[in-house]
Amino acid sequence: MHNEEDGALEQDVTDLIDCFLMDVASIAATNDDRMRGMPLPRNNEGETIRKDIAAVYNAYRARLSADMPLERQTIRPLFPPEKTPEAVKADFTTLLKRIAKGKLWAWSIDNSN
Repeated sequence: MHNEEDGALEQDVTDLIDCFLMDVASIAATNDDRMRGMPLPRNNEGETIRKDIAAVYNAYRARLSADMPLERQTIRPLFPPEKTPEAVKADFTTLLKRIAKGKLWAWSIDNSN
């Protein structure tokens, strides 16, 4: 059914698709000024931008799924769910925590969370 790499999990595919869609949606919705979507104090447009990012994410997700060649249809169940503005905020919050952890304590970023 799938061409699998040793040690690769189906969740890895889902995470990769999610990461790609978040990147392109964030770039498109913010004109590549992704700080506009960050949940930071005094970011008055953050909530609106996160709604835009979620809408773009879901539009790209639908188009990617619809345009998938027949021989790649088996990947469709591995697509992440549609993204809500709250999920966009959670993604940005996780990113901020990982950046802060790496910069403030100079630890390697732990991706186990």
